Formats: sequence, structure tokens, C-alpha cells
Amino acid sequence: MRFGILRSAAFYPVKTQIKLIMACFLLHNFIRSMMPVDPIKEMMDAELANEDLNGGEQFEVELIDDIESSPEWNLFREDFSISMFNRYETRA
Repeated sequence: MRFGILRSAAFYPVKTQIKLIMACFLLHNFIRSMMPVDPIKEMMDAELANEDLNGGEQFEVELIDDIESSPEWNLFREDFSISMFNRYETRA
């Protein structure tokens, strides 16, 4: 990954995290506009091609395309929201 700061969870304030991500986007777009051939992308593509040629593990991905609610989930969500509200009420 080009921007190491995005590798792990950040413990900065949310506004700072937003600024960091925007800075990475801007740097990425600037690099793309100045360098028609991105050496990091070329290196990653070559590594992926080597994995395919060397019989790298192939994973079959099962995509979620439909979500249905369940009574258990609805009950959990309702109990959780009531619990949060009760804690809020007792805090004040």
C-alpha cells in the first residue's frame, strides 16, 4: 500500500482522519496525473501475475446480494436501542 498511514486504525480525531484521507486522495490523483506509468501498480500487477502462474491459492468469493431481516435480529436491535436510551436517560 502506498500510504502507510492508512494501514491500521487511526486514533486521531475524526476531523483529522478526514483530512488525512483527503490528503492521500489528492496525492494519489497528483501522482496519477504526473506519472502515466505507476511503478507501484506495475510491481503489484507483476506479483499478482506470478501468484497466478505459480498456482497461488484461488478463493471463491460468495457475494451477499440479498438481506432479509429476522425476528431475532429485530428483537436484538430493539433491545439494544432501548438499553442505549435508558442509559442516556439515567446519565442526565
